[in-house]
Amino acid sequence: MDLVYSTVDEIRSTSGDIKESKLLFSMPGMTISSFDIDIRRNLIYWTSKQAGVLICMDMQQQHKVYMTDLLHPTLVRIDWLTENVYFVQNFKDIVVCYLNAKRCATIYSANIHTTIMAFEIDPRSGVMFWSETIWAVFSTPTTIIRKSDCSGYNVKTIIHQGLQYVTDLAIDPIKRMVYWVDQVNSTIERANYDGTKITVLVNLIEHLPDKISLHEDKLFWTNHETGLSIFKCKVFGSESVHCESVPVQVFATIETFMISQQAKQRNGSNVCIDVDCDFICTSGSKGPMCVCGDGSQVEPGNICDDAGHKKLPIFKDLNYKKNMISIYVSIFLIVMLVLAMLYYFLFYSKNKSLNQLVSRLFHRPLTTIIQVINQKEDEINSRYNVYENPMNKDGLINDHACGSEIVLNYDSARYVNANCSEPPLNSFSEYDENEKKKLIMVL
Repeated sequence: MDLVYSTVDEIRSTSGDIKESKLLFSMPGMTISSFDIDIRRNLIYWTSKQAGVLICMDMQQQHKVYMTDLLHPTLVRIDWLTENVYFVQNFKDIVVCYLNAKRCATIYSANIHTTIMAFEIDPRSGVMFWSETIWAVFSTPTTIIRKSDCSGYNVKTIIHQGLQYVTDLAIDPIKRMVYWVDQVNSTIERANYDGTKITVLVNLIEHLPDKISLHEDKLFWTNHETGLSIFKCKVFGSESVHCESVPVQVFATIETFMISQQAKQRNGSNVCIDVDCDFICTSGSKGPMCVCGDGSQVEPGNICDDAGHKKLPIFKDLNYKKNMISIYVSIFLIVMLVLAMLYYFLFYSKNKSLNQLVSRLFHRPLTTIIQVINQKEDEINSRYNVYENPMNKDGLINDHACGSEIVLNYDSARYVNANCSEPPLNSFSEYDENEKKKLIMVL
């Protein structure tokens, strides 16, 4: 028997007297969320929800298979008979993958308001179990435990009341019992596969149990308060359950653990060995089932494009509603953006110059305002008032200018050419009436 546990970015193993531990592997900078071991093939599977990866590798780390770009992958479990890998993605979806063919399908989607906190499979029986927790505002959480085939079909709720916050599950495939930890109630309980005969095994008022693992007649569990202690309880052979501490030396918080022994993964036939499936073959309570890429199921020998294959309308409807809500929200945001841009164009851009002029006027003294108004008035007059000289037709300017330049204004009008025979006149008043008529006054 080996006790295998993870601490942040390491996975360690203890064997025999559980006094010393050895490092199986470490991944600095990457937090390990969950792991499982295929004992017969000497493979370990683990996930990191922080990095969004699922990794399969041999114990010697000579060969690795990576799955990347996953959304918070947790709770990885291996079907050692069919070699299918199961894990929970985004705390709501159960995904099955056949890594040899690099194919994956989502076979179950929980309600948007629930979280899958625990997950286990029984490959020989072809069934899987999981817990769904609903978090209520200003209230304690409530949990149900569900069961289905390993294809995600035939979903049933086996425990629907009395549970609050279930953090882990374990199964006894021989006696066909499922165990769970209720952290709010500080209890470890069990029931038959169909949910009957619920029994409270341990009522731990002093400790908060977190993770559990079953081996023969003993149940191992971790202490949530410190994460440093592992306990074991004998659950069969006596009326009262006795628990004691396991003397394992750990120097960091235990995130998750399992009891690894080859006898736990009992021999059995691979029901998918000679089955013709178009995508992925999974085991089921009534035999093999073929799963398509969209999570639907077809009978063996049929292709996934057949119109007669079984859909999952309940779960598809949940996804459809979520998608429609996202579409409606996106349309609303786009409409509001267009209206805001239209408002800016109509009521801001066109009045921008006027607003700037008004703001300038009301932030200047009165004399400056008058100067600005006069300046604008002169600019307008210069643009639109064009004067035509009525005297050009009669040649009055040519007769009087004598080839000289004329300076015309209201204060003075004089000849500039010194070659004129007549002396220049210094003032406008010195001209006679006929001369005045010949002068041009240009405003």
